[in-house]
Order: sequence, then C-alpha cells, then structure tokens
Amino acid sequence: LAAFRERFERAGGSADIGRPAAPGRSPLAELLAHAARSSLHAAIPALGSTQSAAGAPAGELKSLRYFGSTWSRLSLEQQLSQALARAPDNAGPLNSHFLVLQALIRMRDIAPQYLENLMSYADALLWLDLADPGKGAGQKGGAQKAAVRKTRRKAQG
Repeated sequence: LAAFRERFERAGGSADIGRPAAPGRSPLAELLAHAARSSLHAAIPALGSTQSAAGAPAGELKSLRYFGSTWSRLSLEQQLSQALARAPDNAGPLNSHFLVLQALIRMRDIAPQYLENLMSYADALLWLDLADPGKGAGQKGGAQKAAVRKTRRKAQG
C-alpha cells in the first residue's frame, strides 16, 4: 500500500483525495453512502408527491417525457381519424355516434390535454372490461338471454 501511495504521488496525484474513509468502512461503502445522500437531496423537492411539478414522475428524463407526450398525441390523432372514418353516412342531427364524434373534435380543438386524459381513461376502462374473465365477449346479460328465449318460443310455438 505504501509503494502504491509513493507511485501515485510521483505521478502527480494527491494521496488525500476527498475526505478520508471512515475507519472500518470500505471505499465502496463510502461511495454507496454518498450516492444515497445525493439521491436523497435530489428527491427532497418531490417528497410530498410522487410526481414533479410538470406532472411527470420524479426522476423521469425530459426526453422520455417529450417522446411519451408526442407518442400519446399521435396515437390520439390516429384513433380520432379512425373514428371519423367510421362515421355514419347521412347521420341525422341526433345520431349518438355522430354527436360523440363532434364532441371529440371540439374537445380536440378546445382542450387537447383533457381529450388525452379522457381517451386514456376510456382505454383503461375498455382494457379492464376485456380483461375481466367473468364477462366474456360471447356471454350475454340476463335481459338478453330472456329476450332470446322469448323469440325462440315464439318461433317454435
């Protein structure tokens, strides 16, 4: 160790870089403690919440946030374009599909962030509905089953 210190000092280095290690602690333990202190100081402004002031999780990269918002906007525009392509032809003024599409278009123009949140919420609800094993797409509700039975009875009788 002494020979290494001599060579280090001859090379122009200083033997006392930083503060000396605490007795009984390895340099790796000191480094880990320093990293923990640094991350704690960086997280202090966001201790009250898990998100920063910009609405992103604490520690999220700016570029990741930018690309995430861009991807979200593009996905939203694609979904809206697909919905508009499936719009009914010659729909009346009270057609529910047409009214929803008009509301979404106006919402995109007036409050695009609200539309993104609404579509995200609707996607999550759709995913939960499809993921429910007790409620498959092929299953029918009680009212639908009763209606099917009545029509079968009329056809048979």
